[in-house]
Amino acid sequence: MIDRYSRPAMKALWQPERKYVTWLAVELLACEALVQKKLMPASALREIKSKARVNTARIDALEAVVKHDVIAFIESISEQVGPAARYLHMGLTSSDILDTSLAVLMVEAADMILQGIDRLMTAIEGAYAVWNKRIPTAALNRWFEQAIAANPPPAVSGRRLKLNYITQAKARPPSFVLFCSRADAIPQSYLRYLTNSLREAFELPGTPIRIALREKANPFAHKRKRPS
Repeated sequence: MIDRYSRPAMKALWQPERKYVTWLAVELLACEALVQKKLMPASALREIKSKARVNTARIDALEAVVKHDVIAFIESISEQVGPAARYLHMGLTSSDILDTSLAVLMVEAADMILQGIDRLMTAIEGAYAVWNKRIPTAALNRWFEQAIAANPPPAVSGRRLKLNYITQAKARPPSFVLFCSRADAIPQSYLRYLTNSLREAFELPGTPIRIALREKANPFAHKRKRPS
């Protein structure tokens, strides 16, 4: 498997050691069936279970000699178990072990994939809810007042920027309009502060947040100054 495309659990599932562990589990189940049919003494099964361990390095060394993976596996287990090993693989073919073990591993892999899909769907549903979220104006402006009080906007050219209020213009993604005195003078760093604070206060993870600036109309701008 390619490392950068593999989840640790899935990668571990297809390692040689896990394959041999599954082979051993299938062999032990076959031995249990032999005991039930009175074709194998229960004491031999207990001895096999107590002594049989997977030794990948030894299996590889034996396979280099016998040129057969299942034979190498059985020989490795037999070396550990002793006389009781004569019941191993009784009535079985290599395909019985290979096919059954592969089916077991594929079921485990499928379960991992399905669990991942469940988590993915939960994340998608959560992201969709955030994408569509609307925040009441009253709650939004309570947050806005607290955010400004905690970190007032900076003065630009000696003049304090005035931020009036904020409203949500639309969802998908959450988009807001901030009414202020001088839109072109508000630093991007302060907008990032407001965005991050808004995201934290209203639980808006993983979705874009848009804040548009709009200058509040000056009702006295059209009036001429009186002559002194």
